[in-house]
Amino acid sequence: MMNELFDDYAKGMGKYSLSEDQKDQMARRLADAVLARERDSASAVGTASGVTRPATRRHAWWRAAAAAAALTAALGLGGVAYATGTLTDVQGIFDDIFAGAPAATEVVNKVGHPLDATSSGGGITVTADAVIGDRSNYVVVLSLAKDDGTPFEGLSATKDGKLNLMFGTEDVMVDGVRGAYGSSYFYDRDPSDNSIQFVRQISLVDSQSLVGKTMRVSLGDLRLLDDLGSVSTLADGSWKLKFKMDYEDSSIDLPAGQGIEVGGIKGQLKSASLSSIALKLGYELDEAANVPEGPSGRMGDQMSARMDQLLDLGTVTLNMRDGTTVEVSDDGGGSFDGNSATSTTVEKSIFLPQAIDPTQVESVSLAGATIPVT
Repeated sequence: MMNELFDDYAKGMGKYSLSEDQKDQMARRLADAVLARERDSASAVGTASGVTRPATRRHAWWRAAAAAAALTAALGLGGVAYATGTLTDVQGIFDDIFAGAPAATEVVNKVGHPLDATSSGGGITVTADAVIGDRSNYVVVLSLAKDDGTPFEGLSATKDGKLNLMFGTEDVMVDGVRGAYGSSYFYDRDPSDNSIQFVRQISLVDSQSLVGKTMRVSLGDLRLLDDLGSVSTLADGSWKLKFKMDYEDSSIDLPAGQGIEVGGIKGQLKSASLSSIALKLGYELDEAANVPEGPSGRMGDQMSARMDQLLDLGTVTLNMRDGTTVEVSDDGGGSFDGNSATSTTVEKSIFLPQAIDPTQVESVSLAGATIPVT
């Protein structure tokens, strides 16, 4: 019955000529109307049982680029779409009616490669290159190239290769996802060509399969940042892509139960898994969270310091079977349950600096413990 209604609606709307902006506004108005009805039952996103903190970066221009998104995610203010799924689901249905089905994705060596998922605007073409995921995390890689074939100019990079770029608007969501946090960055995969790459890393609050669901990407205005955080527009445009999520989960469950120490607090590792892109951890600390509240609408210094103490594992080392090591810097992202008066339960994912074969890892060293990979 629902499909028949949408078919009839699509046929009826086919009689009218609407611009892309009008179509988008209509879908958004409908989504807003649905959300208004549900707002009372879904207003306390992420605040009843715990707190979620997004990963953060420690570079001046990176903090300037991520400040608004980080604050929104930390306070749960922007989590309605992720927490309820309503916005992406309703908008997605109408977007598919107006703009066609999402691009298919082909899986090669466990990596999904979207087929013909591109968008052009402002003299730049954005192409979806790859999606890699496991049961708790996913990474999407997009490439940006100037239509005139010239390279991007005025770029600088941090010591770990991240470029001083950001989008003015950045909406990357998967239909039906009920809770998520993450970060994004630009890098240059091949300096000899004229393209650069945009990476979006997302961790799911609750493990769930994303295979077969639709990824929707909406980006606007490519901007350049200097070392002082000043912003200038590099390209004035908008880019929209959508494709099916498809990949193979490479996660390996690791033995847990080891004693650990995080921020000077002793605890125990409750769960762990390793995939080609991330390390997923669950641990319990022998101390109540007691996170001090910051000023209204802000994350105060004391609140930030306490969350760092609970969530930041410092350097994590992957000990490879060939004798080499891969060091991973934890940026302190994660979620924790602060309801207990005697302990704090933490769930977190740490993205790896490079894709690996988890079967080639012998052990993982973190927080004073060494976890074998069997």
